[in-house]
Amino acid sequence: YLEKIVDLSDKASRRALASRRALAEGSSSSAVEAMVIKLCAVIFFSFHSHSSAFTVRRGAPDDRAWIKTQLLKEKMNPLSVETANFMVAIDNDRRQIGCAQLRPIVGNAVLELASVVVTEPNRRRGVGSKVVQALLQEGGQNSDVVLLTLSQTAPFYAGLGFVAMDPKDAPLALRFEAAAGAAVISWAKPGTRLVIMQRPKGADSPPA
Repeated sequence: YLEKIVDLSDKASRRALASRRALAEGSSSSAVEAMVIKLCAVIFFSFHSHSSAFTVRRGAPDDRAWIKTQLLKEKMNPLSVETANFMVAIDNDRRQIGCAQLRPIVGNAVLELASVVVTEPNRRRGVGSKVVQALLQEGGQNSDVVLLTLSQTAPFYAGLGFVAMDPKDAPLALRFEAAAGAAVISWAKPGTRLVIMQRPKGADSPPA
């Protein structure tokens, strides 16, 4: 964003010079204040618009290394990375900023939502929600979708149409994953538990 910031700084300098000239010519202080407020609004909205925009696309082979790096950073399993299963969010500079995947665990009848990651500077901008919604709308309409998450992040998925399910009713592969993860979580994050959630086939998708 350096070029944009420099450009906005140049505009600010020109406006500031105009303000000083207006004062020197005896313009009212209210007019100068209005000019300053307008300048601040232009800078804020121009920068905010540039920094908040992103798009979501299907994963590509070139994303593999980036995805694995992000999964390792978040202490997630980096082994099951089939980029065709992923959706990836990219910013205006075409840099990856988030991802998630739907992978089959019981043929195509049951899919697991996994590997949901958003880079630290881009969190709380709706990136994760948009990536998950894109996956569900494109690949989750004709299958049950399940996931394994921490109790702290369960509300995020509840907002996307998932509900907690009895572990006894979960696919065997997910039960094994939950059992292995529970031992690690109890040691690494005391007081945290794992939650299995599901979104039935045909459930309405939240608007993207």
